[in-house]
Amino acid sequence: MIIYGPEPSAAPCWEMAQLIGVQKAAHVAAARVTRDRGGVVEYDDMRQEALLWVATHASQVSQYIVFHDGRAEIDIALLAHRLYSRLLDLTDTEAGRAAQTYSYDATREGAGE
Repeated sequence: MIIYGPEPSAAPCWEMAQLIGVQKAAHVAAARVTRDRGGVVEYDDMRQEALLWVATHASQVSQYIVFHDGRAEIDIALLAHRLYSRLLDLTDTEAGRAAQTYSYDATREGAGE
């Protein structure tokens, strides 16, 4: 029997998100996005989004695993950059809205009142 339709998605791989190197990369990416977005987003939210992405894209994250002297290590810098880019894309809308929002006091001050 042939079933047409979308293929079932793979279950999240939470073990990948618990690796120390992945945790460090998520921290670095979340901290950078929080800083670069000027307080528009929360660090904890960004870290959680990064780890969620890792868990649901384990095959892509495995590309950042390198082998040195027979040991598997995660390339933290490259993974952090990938997560940073993902988080920036995710927060573009929020950052755009924040840039267009003006406070009442700042508007009055600009008008010379």
